[in-house]
Amino acid sequence: MSGELKHFDDIFHEHGDDLDENEDVDIDFLQYFTNPSKDTDNDDSDKADVEQRLSQKLSQLSASNEPVTTTTTTTKRPLLSPTSPESVIKKFKNDLLQPIPVSDEMPDYLSNDNKVFQETIQPYLQANTSNLTIEDLQQIAYLEHKLALLNLHISLWKTYLDSGTGGLMNDESSDWQITMSRRLQLTSRSPLCIWPKKLKSMILADPQHNSTKIEQINYVTCNDYVTKKLHYLKKESRIVAHQLNGNKIQLNHRFTSEIDETITNYVQEYGIRLQQIIIEHEIAIIKYDYYDALFVSDFNREIPYADQLKIFENLSQSKLNKETAKTELALLKQRVSNQYYSDLFNSVRIPAPPTLITVRDQDVRRRISYGYEQLLQRTKADMLMIYIRTAEAKMEEYTQKFDIEYKQFEKQQRNYLANDRFTDGMCFVMEQRFRNIAERLQTLYDLKVRFFVNAPTVKSSI
Repeated sequence: MSGELKHFDDIFHEHGDDLDENEDVDIDFLQYFTNPSKDTDNDDSDKADVEQRLSQKLSQLSASNEPVTTTTTTTKRPLLSPTSPESVIKKFKNDLLQPIPVSDEMPDYLSNDNKVFQETIQPYLQANTSNLTIEDLQQIAYLEHKLALLNLHISLWKTYLDSGTGGLMNDESSDWQITMSRRLQLTSRSPLCIWPKKLKSMILADPQHNSTKIEQINYVTCNDYVTKKLHYLKKESRIVAHQLNGNKIQLNHRFTSEIDETITNYVQEYGIRLQQIIIEHEIAIIKYDYYDALFVSDFNREIPYADQLKIFENLSQSKLNKETAKTELALLKQRVSNQYYSDLFNSVRIPAPPTLITVRDQDVRRRISYGYEQLLQRTKADMLMIYIRTAEAKMEEYTQKFDIEYKQFEKQQRNYLANDRFTDGMCFVMEQRFRNIAERLQTLYDLKVRFFVNAPTVKSSI
């Protein structure tokens, strides 16, 4: 296959920017984190009307073509203060190269100044008559944080290694992928080894590496780099695990299993859970890219004619466009359901009357200002509905286009001479590629929904 599919990959970018990722500005998730001591009742009541309006309009929209969803009921957790002036996305990208803190500085969500951490730990300190201090538990929580972060990155870099050495298929369990694996084993083909472009870009950006062009980065370079990175991560993981165990032993009976469980859950919820979604996203892209390349390679093994290869390419891209449009529409509706409104709508401004501030009667000025703000909220709601209607129209267009093209393909299969038709092997590979595309988009959608559910402090992100 001569060209690559234009995949819908980065689910953490602003809506509509998925195809121009290089031009995107990093989104500062942290600007949406609020202080847990701040009263948000007034803000919530001001938004009640627009949220009800959006909810009512959303209920009128058809959801029959959305990816499968699971309703999840969660208890809203306390809000946390920002942990860094950096954007979360930029931080995670940097963490791919340096996955553990370069210093022993305590994360903000574990600091003494964090009220949520204090409220979580204080009951155990009050109930414990021995000399158990908050510093003791902070250190254990910090080591739990480091260990969990290291293990996440070990799983990511192991996936890089498996992709590059051809071992990725052995870790999969999906029935259709097992079928594909057995079929390939019957042909005695050698494992497909693919080092992702993102890995090569990271190697190129690493100041400790001397390559100046991505073309200079070959199999040996990638294998050595990833192997060393994994060795380093596993070594650090063992060191941190040993420190963590030693600290727990040192506290002896004062550190109970209940305290241990509370700290682990707190670290997962406030320090690791969002990072886990980011890492799982990266791993998913590596795996689905690998299988996509596998299907392309296997199609070429059938020795297709130029016209057959073109049909394979066009149908695959058309299928991807259809599934991407479905996913984008579903994500827009999830933004409404979860009150994650795009910055695009937050930036909408209708100039207020210049003389409004000169109105002396405070009650009158307050009523006029309130009406003005309500108008802005209704305008944003209407704009969002226009975006959703547009996404629906694009989904219908792409769906119709794919259905027409696929029916034309089926007609050709019936009418063409035997030598010009797709072989059974070609049809099998193409259907598996379609399935891979659909599963890829469903996985990215599920990750995004998990982000909505697990990050209630983020008011608007994408």
